[in-house]
Order: sequence, then structure tokens, then C-alpha cells
Amino acid sequence: FNFDPLPYWRAHEAADRRGITENLYVQGYLQYWDDLLARNPGLWIDSCASGGRRNDLETMRRSVPLHYTDHGYGDHPVKLAFHRALYEWIPYFKESTISWDVGTSAGDRWDRQLDSYSFHCAMAPMLFVTLNIRRDDYDFALAAKMIAIWRRASDLLLYGDYYPLTPYHRTPGQWVARQFDRPEERRGLIQAIRLPAAPEENLVLHPESLVPDVRYR
Repeated sequence: FNFDPLPYWRAHEAADRRGITENLYVQGYLQYWDDLLARNPGLWIDSCASGGRRNDLETMRRSVPLHYTDHGYGDHPVKLAFHRALYEWIPYFKESTISWDVGTSAGDRWDRQLDSYSFHCAMAPMLFVTLNIRRDDYDFALAAKMIAIWRRASDLLLYGDYYPLTPYHRTPGQWVARQFDRPEERRGLIQAIRLPAAPEENLVLHPESLVPDVRYR
């Protein structure tokens, strides 16, 4: 879907039939995916669609956005802004541990080094640890520690009630905080990330769905 289809649709329909080509195209596209799924039980379809342009609700009933966009891999404020929208509409998605603001490897955009901050900014229902298998100079002990933290959180990120605790933004000068709660299990978590240029060292939050007579840990 890495092109603009509208001119092609419009070029093949009369003025009083605007939209019919798109309508038939979408019907055929969805039927194609339905047939793939019917013939291949258990098939996973990854919807990578030019910056999420095909991550509509009907498509998401048939697929998952393991690669939701090519934009902002290692730009933490941008990817955390994406997360806010994804958690509201498309709970299952993949994120990578890429960080563009660390490391000095010349021309190496994807896998400069491992650090805990990159993992925290990449916490999503599916975590993709971005390593170059040709290198052996990573802090693998740190990676193992952070993967264990992610495993403790992953089911809450996917199945928990989601509450954004800070406003939407894409700037490095603020915090990002959100809450995931599974009241039926009396479990939850709050994730709060101080972005690189945020001047405040502390953040006051007002969590949702708290039980008044319970002590939280």
C-alpha cells in the first residue's frame, strides 16, 4: 500500500459513481484475506502498510500490525506518541529497542548499543530486541534482565484496561505516563517515562480504578 490509490480509483469511474471502484476494491481485498485465513487456519498476517495507512478496524480484525510504521524507530517521543493511539485502538503491536540517541557507531542507525531506557520506551505487547547477530559486544546480561521485566508486564500491556495519564504529545521536553489495570486479577502497572529534555525530575499522577482500602505495591 506504498502508493496513493485514490487517483487510480477515480480514473476508472464516472462522476456519478464516485466511490464505487474503491468500494469494490475494498470488498475484494477483504475477501482475499478472508480466503487466506480460511484456507490456512492459524495464519498470522502482518499488516505493514506505509505508515499504518491500512491499519483500519476491518483490516485489524484479520491481521496484526507487527510493523506499524517505518517512521521513528529510535525516536522515543515519536514512538511513545504512536503507542498512545495504538493502545487505544489496536492493542496488539510490536515495538523495537532501537535508540538513535545512544552509541557512536558511524552510520549504524539500527543497533548501536543496548540500554535499559530503550527497552522501557519499547515496552509493547510484542517486544523486538534489535540486535545485529554479527556483533558480540552488546550487554547481553542487561538484555536478559530487561526481557524478564517485559515478560512480567506483557500480559498487562495486552489485556489490561488502558488509561493514558499524560496528554498526547511528541516532544522530548515532557513525560509520558500510562496505566494498565487488570482488576479481575488485582494486578496492574504504571509506566512513566521522563523524556530526555523534560526539566521536571518528578511527576504527580492520578491513577484510575484504584480500590480505596487496598495497599498497592
